[in-house]
Amino acid sequence: MSFYGISPVINVLILLVVSFFVLLAIPKADSRNIKQFGRAVVIAILITALYLAGISIYSNLKGDSCPYKHGKYGHGKYGKVKMYRHHEMMR
Repeated sequence: MSFYGISPVINVLILLVVSFFVLLAIPKADSRNIKQFGRAVVIAILITALYLAGISIYSNLKGDSCPYKHGKYGHGKYGKVKMYRHHEMMR
């Protein structure tokens, strides 16, 4: 697995750690509104973490985890037009 497949996993772990600490801070809050806001923040962070995990799994299974795999124009590092011109020039 390349770095492009692992970097979303690192992001998900960071989000899960942040949500854990927000969950720890909720009981220490004084007002009811802050507790509700904390719960909403935790839910939003968990939904974002699940979304990132799903996208990373999908892109790794599909094979699109590396953005530089097909180059800028979809073929090789330099693109179809540049490679065609290069081959014409080298003849």
